[in-house]
Amino acid sequence: MKTLRPLFTAAAMVLLSTPAWAVLVGSSVTGTLQFGGSGPNYFDPANGFVPGTTLNTSGITVTISASATEFGYLDSANNDLANFTATQLIVTDAVGASGASSWKMTFTSTAFTGISLVSSNFSGLTASFANNVITLVWGGTSTTGITYTAIYNVNTPDAAVPDGGSTALLLGLVLVAVALATRRFQPKPARVSVRC
Repeated sequence: MKTLRPLFTAAAMVLLSTPAWAVLVGSSVTGTLQFGGSGPNYFDPANGFVPGTTLNTSGITVTISASATEFGYLDSANNDLANFTATQLIVTDAVGASGASSWKMTFTSTAFTGISLVSSNFSGLTASFANNVITLVWGGTSTTGITYTAIYNVNTPDAAVPDGGSTALLLGLVLVAVALATRRFQPKPARVSVRC
């Protein structure tokens, strides 16, 4: 049992430190898009898309879905999308013939705990996080005909909460250890020698 104890201890430590990612689907998020530093919000609650002549200055709140793009702006010059998945934010900007204007996107949700870049082909796109708010700022480009994409992991693993699979595996390891210990330390029957 002494040789197995370090193995079970190490396994328990690994399983207890296995992070459980917070799933974003079903969370409410408020999004805004501002072009060129202007005040209006170009995101609209009807599937996240708005024609170029409609402005919504209050910001809109939608529920993150596993199957739909939450935010977008589409007109003859701009095609900007922001799509949340269970654990990521994917932002795209399809640059039209006249180039892309600078913009700022903000997303607010109590479900957010952080953001980290996975990949991006944007030049100069910056991301920050503070007080449940993700802020993306891009300076635009005169290069046309390119679709820029940035992928961010949203949230950091909550290391204090092991997921259900880890908990079950840990319990199984503990039961095996107890069974082995019980089996090993059972008293052996005494030998009785009979002399004639």
